[in-house]
Formats: sequence, structure tokens, C-alpha cells
Amino acid sequence: ANGFTSETTRVVTVEDTVAPVITLNGANPMSVGFGTVFTDPGATASDGCAGNLTSAIVVTGSVDTNTVGFYALTYTVSDPSGHSDTKVRTVEVSPYNFTGFFAPIENPPTFNEMKAGQAAPVKFSLGGNQGLNIFAAGSPSSVQISCSTSDPIANVEETETAGQSSLSYDSASDRYKYTWKTETSWKNTCRQLTVTLRDGT
Repeated sequence: ANGFTSETTRVVTVEDTVAPVITLNGANPMSVGFGTVFTDPGATASDGCAGNLTSAIVVTGSVDTNTVGFYALTYTVSDPSGHSDTKVRTVEVSPYNFTGFFAPIENPPTFNEMKAGQAAPVKFSLGGNQGLNIFAAGSPSSVQISCSTSDPIANVEETETAGQSSLSYDSASDRYKYTWKTETSWKNTCRQLTVTLRDGT
């Protein structure tokens, strides 16, 4: 009331106590086909004090689409105050979608009967065009087996004349055709054809 004044200073420290937040783009978990090109959909990161931290995200891990299995991609970001957030995306590399053989070839346990020296059109689908590099090394292959069986025997009604075995893909039917050239020396024998794909199936 007499005009005298007094003052003091209060020190206020503004602290960042909230960690940044990572948001994964796209699906999690996600699945990709064997042999395809995997594109990481990435993630975004934001922080209450620092704002957009998307460019500071560090991604570790990789996805090998030439090997079937599960993979983990780890996304980590830190704000200037040292707080961090981590998210993990699981990626499954799934095998080819093989569902069996189509006519004129019967699936096991049926035995397919045809004239030695002719070529059998072995048709199958992998759920889309996977290119022509679909066979594992050394595949397809065949070995002689015993003809003694109680399993049914079906005549292969559609055969081809071919100089050698070959593989082709028909986009209209979404089917592969492996033309399996048999040998005339295989007459009166039984053989087992094994088709092993690059994905291990």
C-alpha cells in the first residue's frame, strides 16, 4: 500500500515425458508369395514435442522371398529426449499354391498308364504366373518303381509327341504344363515322376 515491491523468480522446466508413437502402414502380419518382390509398406512416427519423426525411423531385419518362412521387420524411433518406440511387423513368405495335377494326369495313388516313348502333359497351377524358373535343381526327376500295386490304373488319354521335356505356362487357364518325355526303353516298367518346386514343396 506504501508503494514498496518485492519479486522472486520461479524456474519452470518443461520436460518431454511422452514417448513417440510408431504406426505401421499396411497389414500386420502380412503374407507374400514365394519368389515375388517384397515392398515394405513402411511406417510413420509422431511425437508430441518433436512432431513428425517418420524420417528418423530405423528398420532392421529383411525378407527373403526365395525362402519359405516367417520374417520380422523391427521399426524403432527415438525423440530428442531419448524416449523411443518399437513396433514389429511379421511377414510370411508362403509357398506356391500347388493344388495337385490336372487331367489327363491322375493324382496318387492312381497309376497313369501310357505308351513308352510318348510325352505326358503334366498340368498344374501355382496360383498365378510364377515365371518358368519354378523347379528346384535336378527336378523334375523320375525313378523306376515296382509295378506291383493294388492301386487303380488310369489310361492317359491325352499324350504328345515331343523331342524332349519342356515347361510352359498358359495365362488363359492359369496352368503350367510340363511335357514329360518318356523313353522307349521304359516299356513294361513303372516309373515315379517327382516334381520338386523351388519353394521346397
